[in-house]
Amino acid sequence: MGLRLSIDNVLAWNFGHKGRARFPAVKNPGNTHAPVPKRRGSATMTFIDPIDQGWIKRIDPSQPLGRAGGARCVITQPGCLLCSFVTQSRLGSNDFVPAIARSGDGGVTRHNENIIWPDLAERWSILASISRSPGGALLLFGSRTPIDEPGEPFWSDQVQGLKANELIWAGSDNDGQTWSDPQPISLPVAGAAEAPGPMCVTRDGRWLCCYCPYPTFDPAIRVDRSRVILLVSDDRGQTWRHTRSCVVLLHRSAASKLNICATLPPRISAFSWRDRNSQCRRM
Repeated sequence: MGLRLSIDNVLAWNFGHKGRARFPAVKNPGNTHAPVPKRRGSATMTFIDPIDQGWIKRIDPSQPLGRAGGARCVITQPGCLLCSFVTQSRLGSNDFVPAIARSGDGGVTRHNENIIWPDLAERWSILASISRSPGGALLLFGSRTPIDEPGEPFWSDQVQGLKANELIWAGSDNDGQTWSDPQPISLPVAGAAEAPGPMCVTRDGRWLCCYCPYPTFDPAIRVDRSRVILLVSDDRGQTWRHTRSCVVLLHRSAASKLNICATLPPRISAFSWRDRNSQCRRM
């Protein structure tokens, strides 16, 4: 099951089943989406074949929150489909508002939507992604940025950085009907945090989340963009420790759009974009 944001600014869902396709080991003939195996022979790639789809939310660009993105979804233990996403007034504006869409029949009927923290919308710009633990607990992980002036940007082209922010997490004990207040997570290194991905909870109950350090609007703060940070909690978010989970080895490289997930236990996989000399590549 997956979610996408279409080019006409409509949040959509897709149901599909996995298949496998084999591709010959040839150079990419101009198609940037075709896989390019690195070894001789043939490569096998898993893909999703959509079998059903529908709309989560149609966005009217003329409305105050006329942009949407960041869709993530889970299926609760009772079988409800929940999708977290954010809306904002315009691209680049520091006024993200997180929301939850819900469907009780797998997305067949119209989704109900509610803003997660309406009382915080004027003070904080919040990005949050939903995830589900193996035990069924629902969690949100992301970042929040203070709003000092309406319509202000969260990004600076001059410093290539983000407005100073902090990481947060929250939980729900009633299948996403209500959520706890955002709980801050201290940043272990200097800089702002880009954290677009959800939290990952292992089978033994360990909480894992990761982010990419970014410069802030203060050019005096030096930030090491060559690494990503993995945060670990073994007491359900009460305390956190960190490590350098991986390092981009190429000179003058940086990572962005970092995500983490549990693949084959006990293996944990991370994936991101690698920015080398202003050219983004997958890492």
